[in-house]
Amino acid sequence: MSNIIVQKFGGTSVGSEERIAAVAKIVKEASKNNPIVVVVSAMSGETNRLIKLAKSFGDNPSKREFDALVSTGEKVSACCFPTRTACKTVVLAVASVG
Repeated sequence: MSNIIVQKFGGTSVGSEERIAAVAKIVKEASKNNPIVVVVSAMSGETNRLIKLAKSFGDNPSKREFDALVSTGEKVSACCFPTRTACKTVVLAVASVG
């Protein structure tokens, strides 16, 4: 039985195309011998931008819609990985605020 490897990459680590490519190489290498779970944050600065956007529509946004909007940053980061890694054993998870 293989050990499952969990790797978490924060916003700075996935903050640009070049950084995503570097992380993808790490993930690809780590997944050669073990299944891997990759947890990614939104790209650097994206969560702050989305929070500012949500608050631009009012001081007290709906918690449900606020969370839905802010979580899109992590979803974007997660969508960048499968084509970069070409790994079949990678499971992507997202790190959300709140």
